[in-house]
Amino acid sequence: MRKAREVASAKAAGVYATAGCLSATLSHAHPKRTSSLPEHIAIVLWLPESPRASADSSIAVRLGSILPAIQRALLSSESAPPAIFVIDCSPLMPSSGSARAIMDKEISDSGADRHLGKQISKPVSRVLDRLCSGYRGSITLFGIQESAPLALCLLEHGAKWGTVTRAALLKPHLSSAAVNALLVKPAQAKVTLDVLYESERDCQRRDGAVRHSYPDGTSHVLDSHVTVGRALHAALLSLGTADLRGTLLEAGGASLQLDPDEIDLSGLTVC
Repeated sequence: MRKAREVASAKAAGVYATAGCLSATLSHAHPKRTSSLPEHIAIVLWLPESPRASADSSIAVRLGSILPAIQRALLSSESAPPAIFVIDCSPLMPSSGSARAIMDKEISDSGADRHLGKQISKPVSRVLDRLCSGYRGSITLFGIQESAPLALCLLEHGAKWGTVTRAALLKPHLSSAAVNALLVKPAQAKVTLDVLYESERDCQRRDGAVRHSYPDGTSHVLDSHVTVGRALHAALLSLGTADLRGTLLEAGGASLQLDPDEIDLSGLTVC
């Protein structure tokens, strides 16, 4: 009851915020129940350091840079996860604040007392609890840039929201706080972890610690022209394969434009 009163009070004051969730699947309609989800799903954590769109904007506007990549992957390849969920953490950010600074503090605190942070980590974990309640399939978890340490934190500190078999970090921001709290010993989460570094320098600085904790998986350095959307597109198409770099090069000339009305040869659309 106290929690309900707190939520009602926050809503009345206009300060209540929750993470957004967008689903994308290739079908005639959205799945209505967890039991109707496919055997493999992907969950993408989205937490931009400096959001270009305000938290009051629609979720489609806030996720604009990665939506085309998701649509293209679902329409163009059977190897992509058949259902993709994006957890938009930007509504949880204060009007003035740094996603990196908030995550560094939450990660350091969680390393000390194993409790998820109240600003971002715990609310996101609750969204995932609701999303994946009763799901028995396999999950691939994506952490992009500032959400990469969030992904590792959720994996390491007992996420109970499903079976994560694989994770991928795209252009990850891994600060010293993240390394000290999450990558100093073998991880408890036994997942395959793929990492697409933004630069050779980032790879040299962090890959040793990453592989100490997560020995299974592949590490790649992205070419300088590869955007976040392009990296996500390639990872969705070939996650876990040895030819991820080849997929990046192959997709270099492909258009990543969003077309809400596009259908595949079977008449299915991304919805």
